Amino acid sequence: MSAVKSSERSKSTAYALWCLGFIGLSGFHRVYTGKYLSGTIWLLTWGVFGLGHLVDLLLVPGMVDEYNLKQRLLYGSMTAPRELVLRPGEQATYQLQTDPEAEHNRLVQQLLAVAQQKSGMITVTQGVLATGKSFREVEAALKRLHAEGYAAITNHPVSGAVVYQFDELIE
Repeated sequence: MSAVKSSERSKSTAYALWCLGFIGLSGFHRVYTGKYLSGTIWLLTWGVFGLGHLVDLLLVPGMVDEYNLKQRLLYGSMTAPRELVLRPGEQATYQLQTDPEAEHNRLVQQLLAVAQQKSGMITVTQGVLATGKSFREVEAALKRLHAEGYAAITNHPVSGAVVYQFDELIE
């Protein structure tokens, strides 16, 4: 099995490449952190005559952090590690861990849309039918909204079922 993970850059590798400047190969640390043009200039001018090379000693950590941040923003959430799993004879699968808070927010949006259609009231069962989530997930989300003060818990006047009421959505 082979796994390819996101391309995080390491500060120690960047500093090792920075050390190549002592033998006349300046700029490789810049190429490593995605700064191709300035890396080429550093290589052709011996680190801008040594001065730029010395200044980069202080700038390397920031360059690595900036590169890693750009990669995380470009390829996904800061909390979502990417992993590509390859097995001989199988199709490639992509596993993405989703942000629990973002998942909760999507569920809340779906539940509020249903409550809006039903005069500001929703039961757990209606939420399950509308979202396809489990009873446990829907009930936990509705209880959280109640605990945060967004919903009131009442009972349906006829069936007695527990109903979550959103006053802002009542028509």
